[in-house]
Amino acid sequence: MPSTLLSVVIPIRNRSGVRLENCLRSLRWQEAIPCDRVEIVLSDFGSAPEHREAVQRAARNYDATVHYTPTSDLWNRSRALNIGIKRANGEYTFCTDADMVFSPNFFKTLMDTQVQVGGHGLLMCQCHDLGEETGERVIDSQELEALKKSATLRPTYGMGGCQCAKTQWFHRIRGFDERYTYWGSEDKDLGRRAEIDGRVIKWITESAYMLHQWHPTAQFDKPWLVKKNRMRFKLTSWIVRKNWFGWGE
Repeated sequence: MPSTLLSVVIPIRNRSGVRLENCLRSLRWQEAIPCDRVEIVLSDFGSAPEHREAVQRAARNYDATVHYTPTSDLWNRSRALNIGIKRANGEYTFCTDADMVFSPNFFKTLMDTQVQVGGHGLLMCQCHDLGEETGERVIDSQELEALKKSATLRPTYGMGGCQCAKTQWFHRIRGFDERYTYWGSEDKDLGRRAEIDGRVIKWITESAYMLHQWHPTAQFDKPWLVKKNRMRFKLTSWIVRKNWFGWGE
């Protein structure tokens, strides 16, 4: 077993400030799994200089590693995740987003569930969406339960924010499909491919939870790209191994 049990991979672009700090803090208040067995990998996909500096400061505060990719290309969450996955050292990789906050038992639940399924799981968790009144403020572990009660549980078709599997499995299928650009469908695509490949799909929502911090969204700014991604999902999600001309580069 590698010394690092779990690698947490977070894709970012111009995501510094309170939300990122809340996320990183929650990754370090986890119970049962020692911090030295968990690495945090921030995959910075083309942030502006002022954000890069702030991300580096946050990384130092929470013992995270930053891998910066200089690019002005359209946001590509799949590629940003894959860059992080290829640099992950853990036996398992947990892919998430910078606007999530996690219950203290989240890592323990992930690892316990993987043990139950013999390490063959693709584990996911539904989001609890926080209201606008919670935006851009510090979140403390003592208020998590109260915030959860006030939040809205997202349906299971919202897979973003939690995908955990063996790191070697991510490598075998060549990561997330990098043809999904801008926003949407890469998570559903990964879930479909995992199911076809014989992974055990498990939702951990009943045992642990994650809170999605409110923020303005740009997901509807380019509706034609969202439609393109949905069409790609319909046509190609049955293909298990993707990115044949390179991934995470």
